[in-house]
Order: sequence, then structure tokens, then C-alpha cells
Amino acid sequence: MSTAFYDIRPAKQTIFPGNNGSTDDLIRLGNWFGVRTQSKTDQAPDVAPAGSDLRTAGYLGRPRGRDRAPVPTRLIHLSQPRNPAMKLLCLDIPQPGASLEKYQPHMSDEARHAWQMYKGGIIRDIYFRQDRPGVAIIAECESVEAAKQALSEFPLAKAGLLDWDVIPLGPFLNWEALFAPGNA
Repeated sequence: MSTAFYDIRPAKQTIFPGNNGSTDDLIRLGNWFGVRTQSKTDQAPDVAPAGSDLRTAGYLGRPRGRDRAPVPTRLIHLSQPRNPAMKLLCLDIPQPGASLEKYQPHMSDEARHAWQMYKGGIIRDIYFRQDRPGVAIIAECESVEAAKQALSEFPLAKAGLLDWDVIPLGPFLNWEALFAPGNA
């Protein structure tokens, strides 16, 4: 078993943090709590954080000793293409003739499939329904049609035992009414 240690001590030469240099400088921003990064919130993930901030993280977090590992120059989640996803509420609909006894032979495969969809980023949350046996899923997909296609791959759906009601969700904007003139 090996243990990697991360060297956060400065190099032999002192590198002073500051904000009066170039955005390409190593450790370009600093404060009493340590090194900071700065990104504009409206920048796409392939642009922010700045390359100098990623190099600083690599410099300060580099392993030392025998177990040196390469330091990525880009965060993994930033290097993958991002598709805008809709948030969807997916409610199972038992089909006529479906019963817990008919579900039983498929339940292990159903759980494995749900886990794969969770790891794949489609299922974000899954809950047991309290009004009847079944599940409610919060999913993310590019469209309602893409979600229905993904949900149709569940073993119970393939066996014709359930279908899905897929409801697109959006941000709740009525909070603004609280801040309207006269409502404060």
C-alpha cells in the first residue's frame, strides 16, 4: 500500500501571491486564507477557471516522493463536452396486469440498471413513492423524448410491466414577487 504526500510548501524560490500581475502568473491571486481562483460566472466550463489557476493547483498539489502522479492540466469534468440538460420528474405508471409478483424476477436487474443510469448522469435522485408502490425519479436529459427513451430501457419497462410519465421542470421564478415594491 502506498501513500502519496502532497507538497504545499513553496519552491526554493519564493512566489509571492498578488493581484497586480498578469492573468498568466502562477499564484496570481492570494489572501490570508490561501490561494484563490477567480472565474466569471457566465463563462463556459471550457474557459474557466483560467489556465494559470489550474497550473497553480497543479503546482501546489503536486505529489512528492516515490508515488508521483501526473498533475492534470484541466479538471476532468471540464474536459468533457457539456450538453444543456433539462431536469425532469419521472413517475412510474404500472401497466394493466402488473403486480409485485410479476415485478419480482426483474428487481435485481432493475436496481443494477438504475445504478448504471445514476453513474451515467441521467438519474440525479430516486425516491420510493409513499402513495403506492413505485418510484419517482429526478432525471437530467436533453429532452423529454431522450428521457423516455432512456427510461424505456429499464427491465420492467421492457417486460411491459410499467411505463413512465415524464414531466419537464424549470426554475421557480415566483420568488421575485417577494421583492416587488410594496411586498417588503
